[in-house]
Amino acid sequence: MEEMVEAVVEEFGQTLRYTDFPTSKFFAHLLDGSFFFHNQEYDKAITEWERAANVQLDAKSVKKMPGGAPFQASLDDIPLVGLLYALCLNAQTGAALIRNEYVSKRVFFKEGLVVFATTSKSEERIGNFLLKRNLITPSHVEELAVRAKEEGVKFGRFLVMQGFLTEEEIRELLELQVREIICDLFSWKHGEFHFSEAEVEEEDVVVSYTPLEVALIAARRALDFSTFRNMIPHNKVIFRIPPYIERDKEKVTRELNANEKFIFSLIDGNRNVDQLIKFSGTDEV
Repeated sequence: MEEMVEAVVEEFGQTLRYTDFPTSKFFAHLLDGSFFFHNQEYDKAITEWERAANVQLDAKSVKKMPGGAPFQASLDDIPLVGLLYALCLNAQTGAALIRNEYVSKRVFFKEGLVVFATTSKSEERIGNFLLKRNLITPSHVEELAVRAKEEGVKFGRFLVMQGFLTEEEIRELLELQVREIICDLFSWKHGEFHFSEAEVEEEDVVVSYTPLEVALIAARRALDFSTFRNMIPHNKVIFRIPPYIERDKEKVTRELNANEKFIFSLIDGNRNVDQLIKFSGTDEV
């Protein structure tokens, strides 16, 4: 998949601009939601994007992208959710390279839906999640990555083959990674967006999100963290599991995914927020 994304930068194609979007209620809600998100008013962003979900959209009013032709856009001109909708309404399959001065990310689409993402940001890579959980050493990550490349196997698949992770664990870890990568993109106010059509194999499909679904995930995640910060003002606070949860621990853990179970297992009445973040493998709990 990486080869087809690199080709995007070489073929600039046409430029998609703000004026290519209709002045409709739907897109007004999308843009207003993005404005509120960037201003960290996450509850208002959620309201606007939920309103957009309830508005009938005329797909014909959106500029049609010619099949096979790459295009570019600027996040300074069009917010991410608008660009995602341009691809969604045109049911396009391929990859977008999204980059700013410091980071480049690749988001993959199948028939207009977000299905996978990769990143140059080390904190958002699978190896980093494993390192923070002390499941592997830095040298071992490099060794396994080299072996996976030599054998022509994706890193995640290679970890399963070597017995480091189960199928369920790698699936949930990849879903978490995709959410981390894309949620971070929603905070970008500046950057380049380059898209090119290409085949996306079924094995590369990790999630299947519409633009509004992923936008609402990002906003709700940010709101949850903002609320958490109001309740827990600093990272030295220590958590413990209350007795009524301890009594139903087995029942509670059955409702958690693999990542949530791992974080839950770290809460021991001794670790503070900083330590939970360190061992969980994410930037925030």
